[in-house]
Amino acid sequence: MKIKLLTNVFICLLFLSCDEKEVKQTNAPKTVQEAFLSKFPSATKIEWEKENDTEWEAEFEMNTTKYSANFGLDGSWRETEHEIEVSEISKEILSNLKAEFPNYNIDEIEISETPSVTLYEFSLKKGDAELEVSINLEGKIVGTIKED
Repeated sequence: MKIKLLTNVFICLLFLSCDEKEVKQTNAPKTVQEAFLSKFPSATKIEWEKENDTEWEAEFEMNTTKYSANFGLDGSWRETEHEIEVSEISKEILSNLKAEFPNYNIDEIEISETPSVTLYEFSLKKGDAELEVSINLEGKIVGTIKED
């Protein structure tokens, strides 16, 4: 009887430890985790990684979409990114992008949100050449970085 009870308790604890809200790596400071959960209360499958000496990054899901969000050590939100499909970009923006970067193919598109701006970030490829192009929501190119 005791063995059966202990087995049932163990199984319950095992299931509780597999909750989707579980944070995989909990060494992010408490202030950062609290700020994250306040901003993204419906986040699941949360994994933390120290980005640098002043910032933590959480990778997580909301409604089956994968996100990443960065927070300062004080809990201040810095940036959120998630991938989007080409079909979510206006024809005008795509047309401007193709005119500025002919023969480049779109490899990936992300939306990057910060406290001050929201941008489309396009990863482009042409042969071995790779570019990251940032475009604001009005369609203006605001940055280009060559990737090695």
